Amino acid sequence: MSILVTEQELIKIGLSQQELLSKFNAQLIKDFEMCAVQHYLKPIPSFDYKQVRHHIYEALKLILIKAPGQYQQLLYVIDIPEKKLSSADEVSITSDLIIKRVLQKVILKIIHSKK
Repeated sequence: MSILVTEQELIKIGLSQQELLSKFNAQLIKDFEMCAVQHYLKPIPSFDYKQVRHHIYEALKLILIKAPGQYQQLLYVIDIPEKKLSSADEVSITSDLIIKRVLQKVILKIIHSKK
């Protein structure tokens, strides 16, 4: 999986890859800012799955080391269900869950704003 959203899916929601990346970044930064950990997240230059995952993974590792109290708060703000957290004790799995949830937030906002 090299890109997060296929071209057909983008056409359905009426966005370009760059627009979706911009909205994804904005939502991700907003969620990180709510927990005062945005400085751990480096800018994501492209919508390549591996690259997005790597940036989130590295940020989560730093947060766990330098601000462990904000780690749980961040997962709460992003809205990762606790039942998934119990099986997602690895940062890599948590990174995947964050990507999925932030994408859901962005796409739902786009769909609902068009109604």
